[in-house]
Amino acid sequence: MLIRLANLALFMKKTLSLVAFVLLLCSVSNAQKPITGFLGIPFGSDSSDVKDAVKAMGGYKNDSLSQKDMLGFSGIAIGSRHVLFCFVKFVDNKAFEADFVFSDFEQIDALSYFDELAGDISVVYGNGLISNNFGNYSNNKRIKRLLSGDAYGFTVWRSRNKNSIYLYFQIVNQSVQIVLQYLDRDLWNLNAQKRRSNL
Repeated sequence: MLIRLANLALFMKKTLSLVAFVLLLCSVSNAQKPITGFLGIPFGSDSSDVKDAVKAMGGYKNDSLSQKDMLGFSGIAIGSRHVLFCFVKFVDNKAFEADFVFSDFEQIDALSYFDELAGDISVVYGNGLISNNFGNYSNNKRIKRLLSGDAYGFTVWRSRNKNSIYLYFQIVNQSVQIVLQYLDRDLWNLNAQKRRSNL
């Protein structure tokens, strides 16, 4: 009985987190600049153009990370920040999503790293919409809560063209990573439609 109650409490917590995330996605931030691509690569670019642009930045295609309709890259830096991996997703050979994974920080510094990256994005796109359930805890306790799944934190920028940038924490092998995601809404919707039709 206690196990069932604990599982129910965990399910409720995750459901509330998901609801908060979805509500935030439906909001529009006061983006100063339209979100039309990622790192100077326009949404809708084909895989060949994306590979060339990443190569020009010093990155390279990582075959072990790539799969159908998704290219994985290594060797990229955004400013002074080293990108662990970058994933670019395609629909009809048009780039609609780019995910940059960061882990070049000590775990205790994850929150300040996140805030600094969010600040850099806000300089270009205006203030994002922030959501978290960190509470009035120390940074060390907040990190422990993230690692245990008891806390979440993300910031969303959304321009008038409905394209978005998401910055959020993810936990992999009991380690905090930060993901920066760029998303083209129309192409994302096209991808979702195609996936549904293939079910």
